[in-house]
Amino acid sequence: SNTEKFNRNLIVVPAYTAKGLEFDSVIIYTDKNIGFRQLLHSVHELRQLSMSTTILLGSEILMLISGKGYHELIEKKIVPYIKAQKCFKCSISARFNGISTLKNAYEQCCAAKSLGAIMDVNGTWFDYEAYREFHFANKYLSDEDVDFFCTPVAKEIVQHDRMHKTRYAYTLMLYIKNFKNAATVARIMHTHRNTMFYRLEKIADQFGLNYDNPIQMNNLSLSFNILASRYPDIFS
Repeated sequence: SNTEKFNRNLIVVPAYTAKGLEFDSVIIYTDKNIGFRQLLHSVHELRQLSMSTTILLGSEILMLISGKGYHELIEKKIVPYIKAQKCFKCSISARFNGISTLKNAYEQCCAAKSLGAIMDVNGTWFDYEAYREFHFANKYLSDEDVDFFCTPVAKEIVQHDRMHKTRYAYTLMLYIKNFKNAATVARIMHTHRNTMFYRLEKIADQFGLNYDNPIQMNNLSLSFNILASRYPDIFS
């Protein structure tokens, strides 16, 4: 497996990664039939483009990106390269410090890759920070925990979505995460803002919600993050 190849190839990571520098781990991968020679060519191009450690792990390309300008490097060089190739996708870990936590960073990349494929099927770039809560719920919470920690109204809304093909749970999750900015949610969901205001009012009336109640909103947010790990299609 690629994980086994990753463990075997840790030795090729330069020693300076162990000196306290902060890194992002990036996995570049494809679900298309790409030959080994093309993968090696991409490794070379990405290494020259980023001036970063770049190695091939089976069908995946692993990059270690360091420095204060890593955001700019990713946004202005790596992402455009990925989009131009039209055959790759990529996932990125949180920042990590030194080679001792590299395996954790690789696991984060794999989690972002798996969750992104379900929750953002048309995406090409999956940042672990956007999936951290879902990863935690998916990895550590049992079905009994889900039932215990999720509020009844959150489960009721998800059940309504599953039965009636509505998108109430996803709408509310975006609304809470975007500081109750309905215009932003309308833009994300490609909906007219007046339609969004009407939808939010309808949801509040139907399920007895008070958007000005911070405790209720926090509990809904927690519940939706947990439920999204069980029903990702509802939250995408």
